Amino acid sequence: SVVVLDNGMKIYQWSGKSAPRVVKAKGWDLTNKIRTKERGGLASVINLEQGKDSNAEFWNLLGGKPVPKKTSEEALKKMREQQDEEDKQGDSIRIYKIGDIKTPKESRIKLIHEGNR
Repeated sequence: SVVVLDNGMKIYQWSGKSAPRVVKAKGWDLTNKIRTKERGGLASVINLEQGKDSNAEFWNLLGGKPVPKKTSEEALKKMREQQDEEDKQGDSIRIYKIGDIKTPKESRIKLIHEGNR
């Protein structure tokens, strides 16, 4: 997975460990379009990789960093199968709107688009 988080003059791109190179590139393309076309090239881009993602501001905008769970082998296998199936389906895109810190946590993240390219 790749997450692009537009926070005005800071644009974050978080990439999961198993995100395919093409998905990361599409995330970068979106990030770059926002930076150049909507922010006049003035916004800063912050790239984060899973496992090297200790940026507190990024996680605070999302309501806090998730606590790693101990996962059974069966659950890991199911997650991998689900990821493989999503990869086979093509370029799935989800765009979320994230409210500011004053928005109640339950309604802060809202899915505004889901589909293929």
